[in-house]
Amino acid sequence: RMVDVFGGAGGFQAPRGPRGPRGIPGTIEDLCEWLPQTTLKNLQENEEVCCLFIEDPTKDIKRKGSGIQQWINRSHSNPNLTAERASKDIIQVSEHRYALAFKKNRYISDDLLFIPNHSGTYGFICVTFQTSENHKQVILSNVEKENEYFHEIYVTSTEIYICGRENEKPRSIIIQHSNDNWTTLFLEYTAMKNVTKFNYIINNDPQSEGSFTFDTYHEMFSGVAVGSRYDDTRFLQGNIASIEMYNVRGQKSMPQCLKNIVIKNHLIKI
Repeated sequence: RMVDVFGGAGGFQAPRGPRGPRGIPGTIEDLCEWLPQTTLKNLQENEEVCCLFIEDPTKDIKRKGSGIQQWINRSHSNPNLTAERASKDIIQVSEHRYALAFKKNRYISDDLLFIPNHSGTYGFICVTFQTSENHKQVILSNVEKENEYFHEIYVTSTEIYICGRENEKPRSIIIQHSNDNWTTLFLEYTAMKNVTKFNYIINNDPQSEGSFTFDTYHEMFSGVAVGSRYDDTRFLQGNIASIEMYNVRGQKSMPQCLKNIVIKNHLIKI
């Protein structure tokens, strides 16, 4: 006769067997493998302080007239980037990705802390950009006259500069890299009592990674400028496709699997 394999009415149900061994608990590696987009979306919206992409121009930017007045922050914790010198243009770089075009443009946030390397903090920045110009051009900066404790990332077509302070003196790390094509820079930092250790990787390429140290800062000025310094110098002549920033109290580095899905989401291959 017909048997209900689910043990429903009219079917035959065998006695319950012994409890099996406890399963292995899920890990962040499992989530990154099984649910990469869900894991990434939660990180961007609920944990990061800044997440800027342009995938849908009707939602990810706000225009006023011909100018792009805001770049919408996907993070729920901080406001959008606002134009001080608005760009008019975006460029399409792949089927579902666009980039904000910069000439003499600047976007700012007065609330974001740019690399807040207080003692006992961990964080990262991931940014994807492109330029063919050979003069010095700002990607991200909080350089101001009264700001002794600054950080800055600026570029030429062949170099990336990461700037801060070491032994109470300004220091610039220079990385040789062609930025004519799309470049994704992932920069993470772990701040100890007096020294902050930085690690970087470019385009997720193990041949383009390195480390250095800056002083740990005990004072910070809020605010960041994108596309130039606040004083209208070092304007970027190029494009920025995406920016992410994250920081947390603690000195444990983010798991490699999570870094990988962040970086791979930035990469642009033409």
